[in-house]
Amino acid sequence: MSTYGRWLLAAAVAAVVPAGSQVVAQAAPAADSSTGADVVVFGDSFASDEPLVSHEAVDDCVRSATSWPNQLKALTGLTGTGKFVDESCSGGSIDTGTGYTLTVQARLAAQAGAFGPDTKLVAVQLGMKDSWRNGTVDGPYSKMTACDGFDLSCLDTDQTWVTDDHGITGTAFADRMRKVVDYIRYYAPNARIVLVGYPEEQAPGTTTLCQKVGPVSIPVPYAPMTGYLDWLDKAQREAAGLLGAEFLDVRALTAGHGLCAPEPWVADVNPPDIGQPITLHPLPAGNTAVAEALASRVTG
Repeated sequence: MSTYGRWLLAAAVAAVVPAGSQVVAQAAPAADSSTGADVVVFGDSFASDEPLVSHEAVDDCVRSATSWPNQLKALTGLTGTGKFVDESCSGGSIDTGTGYTLTVQARLAAQAGAFGPDTKLVAVQLGMKDSWRNGTVDGPYSKMTACDGFDLSCLDTDQTWVTDDHGITGTAFADRMRKVVDYIRYYAPNARIVLVGYPEEQAPGTTTLCQKVGPVSIPVPYAPMTGYLDWLDKAQREAAGLLGAEFLDVRALTAGHGLCAPEPWVADVNPPDIGQPITLHPLPAGNTAVAEALASRVTG
């Protein structure tokens, strides 16, 4: 990439970074800026798979050793090469708030020399932490974790979460990502851009989640989240088509392994142990399924 090209990219990203952003620029290890990294990852805590560091606070950018990006790095033989750039971070969003938005993550990746003709894959797992109802309501994850303890029935008081898309449409999803996708495609013309879906939390069509008490799994009402997660999944699929990108159906990859399954691949809704994935986040087996599916898109 020419000096002018790098300047233009940096300027384009900086132009849409929210004023007063609280983000501290901590770019990944630099790739060869003339050719780029092979793989670039953007995402929220479902990608970074943040472990619980303490019961009071979680480091913004802690990344689990078993996260799907780290497993993908190993599967593609890119560990320690500088050809894998992972900017996923807890609280990441498409454009909600002033933290690690897609724009900020792209800026950090650009500073690390991530984009170029060698770039084979750009994987993006975002949307769960975004605000969708006119910017005034927290995203699906906040909705899922809004109730304390076993009393998850409080979510059933607003059944419009089942029937109203709340602005989570494919068009809205695509429009909020378009600027970043366009300049990634320009500076990494050979890359496959993949929107990564989210794991199965509850089987589609069901209205319960489960909490485990010892060996016993107790179903609890969670009807509004069925609609919310369905709308998010549909929006990601449609946005991928509108953006000319690909969609990785993580729900299909993790089918039969939701919270109520005999072998769940997502963390329980009970407070987790220190060092374990936080509530409703993927467990190592679920991350392996995602990493293997993406690895085939790099090596293939």
